Amino acid sequence: MYLLGISALTLTETVLMASAGTLVQAVWRSKKRPQALKTLFKVSTLVISVSGAYFASRQMRQEQTQVPALVVTATVLFVLNSWLVSLVVALSSGESAMSIWRNCNQWTFLYYLMGAGISALVIAYSRVAGWEQALAMLPAAYLMYSYTDGYVAKTREAHG
Repeated sequence: MYLLGISALTLTETVLMASAGTLVQAVWRSKKRPQALKTLFKVSTLVISVSGAYFASRQMRQEQTQVPALVVTATVLFVLNSWLVSLVVALSSGESAMSIWRNCNQWTFLYYLMGAGISALVIAYSRVAGWEQALAMLPAAYLMYSYTDGYVAKTREAHG
């Protein structure tokens, strides 16, 4: 969703969407009350990551560069978000940030690239049929995400 926001909305709208989504995810159906500091960290990390990805995407704003721009945007979003989290975990655990980043993000980049591909499809279709019909593709995108998430979990389990 962030990639769609970055592609179609202003920076302020995208940051507000990302912040609201993160807050809802932290609170809604949570088994225990979320800690304020952790929630603030998650929102702050996402604001920084989305802002960096937004500015990177604006460097490639031409029509013919939309797919490469989405890949670059997804990459910047991934690198900023995963590195910020890895650095904080490294500071609190005393481990190497690089080893944490490698161990915790082996499969994550795949999700970001899938998001770029889905975003490209939704944006291209929105130009033909309008946003309302293009957004109807999102349930299929969620199913693809769920399938991949299950596959990755099984693969991790099988390979230890």
